[in-house]
Amino acid sequence: MSNYVLYWGNLVDLGIIGVLILFANTLRRKVPFLKKYVIPTSIIAGFIGLGLKYLFTIKTGSGAAWGSIDGRPLLGGEFMGIVAYHTLALGFIASSLRNTSNKEKKGVAKGGTIKTGLTIVTSYLMQAGLGLVITIAGYYIWKNTESLMASGPHSGVILALAFGQGPGNAMNTGRTFDLTLIGQGLLPVGSNVWESWGLSLAAIGFLAACIPGIIYINYLVKKKKIIRYEGADDIKVEETSQFADENEIPLSESVDKFTVQIAFVLGIYFITWLLLYGIEALLTLGYKNGESNIFNTVSNLIWGFNFIFAIVATMIVKLLVNLLQKKKIMKRKYTNDFMLTRISGLAFDFMVVAALTAIDVTIFKDAGLIIVLIVASLVGAVATFFLNRYQARKWFASYEYEAFFSLYGTLTGTNSTGIALLREIDPYFETPAANNLVNGAASAVLFGGPLLIAIAFVQNWPNYGWWYLPVITLGILLLFGIYMIVGEWYNKRMAKEEVIEKPVEE
Repeated sequence: MSNYVLYWGNLVDLGIIGVLILFANTLRRKVPFLKKYVIPTSIIAGFIGLGLKYLFTIKTGSGAAWGSIDGRPLLGGEFMGIVAYHTLALGFIASSLRNTSNKEKKGVAKGGTIKTGLTIVTSYLMQAGLGLVITIAGYYIWKNTESLMASGPHSGVILALAFGQGPGNAMNTGRTFDLTLIGQGLLPVGSNVWESWGLSLAAIGFLAACIPGIIYINYLVKKKKIIRYEGADDIKVEETSQFADENEIPLSESVDKFTVQIAFVLGIYFITWLLLYGIEALLTLGYKNGESNIFNTVSNLIWGFNFIFAIVATMIVKLLVNLLQKKKIMKRKYTNDFMLTRISGLAFDFMVVAALTAIDVTIFKDAGLIIVLIVASLVGAVATFFLNRYQARKWFASYEYEAFFSLYGTLTGTNSTGIALLREIDPYFETPAANNLVNGAASAVLFGGPLLIAIAFVQNWPNYGWWYLPVITLGILLLFGIYMIVGEWYNKRMAKEEVIEKPVEE
């Protein structure tokens, strides 16, 4: 192994990601189209990285790819997938470590957190249900051809992860599906069909968030229903967390304060690994003679959902720290919300760039797969738009447009796209919309449990027969209906008590 591969290979790729982000940020500030449609810098950098990855594979006269050093390709999909996998969990740890429980929030609406959580999960369920209907239909249409759809009629559930949760989760779950199908002999060893399927859906979701979102904003402005703030991207928004709370450790003493934040994040990720490893060890007790069964499937899935266990580990650490502070054993505050926010922002930006770069476009040689991808993307985007529009009007009537754009942007892209759209009409976050996204995510994890269970079982469709997938699809859609009814009931219950701190227009 050469010194380049041993010492420099991965760092060179990270360096390229950094350069791509700087270049994309310049394009976003200078190119009118990119600025108008508020496409996040990380998305632009990711698409550029995807193009460069394939440009680097062009062979030279000697037969070797010019974009490789000592046989290692630059921006290799495998390493990009690893970066996306880990930065997703690290970003969630940093954001979950922030202390928001005792801070006064401007414009907090009573009940907004629960209603936002229900909105998020109903969108997940609708996307998963529609995605399964589309891919099951594709399976039967192209079943007797060489279409890749014949190996993954269950893959439509990834639409909820790609649109609703972003490229990191879509990639992780797609990879788990690939491994399951390889184990069942339905895909050749080394295939990454559904990993790239999920990443492609996520990439289209970003575009569905930004372009239709801005078009709709301009339409509402023309109808004089909202005001779009020119230059919203340049407005200096006050941080929701202070630079330093009382009794925090100094900025620099025997150890730098930022080093402490990094140590907390990495330490919790180590605890996350221990949780995952321990659960897998328990699940192996259910294996029978080494044969793959439902325990093996669940074991694969938990590693794909490492970010959920990262959140659990973070909550455990926070409870322990709070207990030590209450008992006066720990007398100073070691975490800093401002620095943790910066760490999560760094992790999520790198996650988006790496995930988009990891897409394998070579899988889309099959007409059936391309058609199903397009149909799933269009149906998912349109259905999410109208569902969120209805929920915003009914459940967040006092700030319906702010709620809609923050939710629609988040539930087709990520939180960054949701916040970007929101800032176009609420640059100072004067409505509860932004805080609802942050606080509603926790309740969404609780409500979304049944969907995660469905994803765990849906991969076993070949073992149970043709009836299995339709039954799960109907179950997901039924749960969607139940959650919608619960949301309507809760909204009526809270309507008389809800207080909105929104300035009255003169």
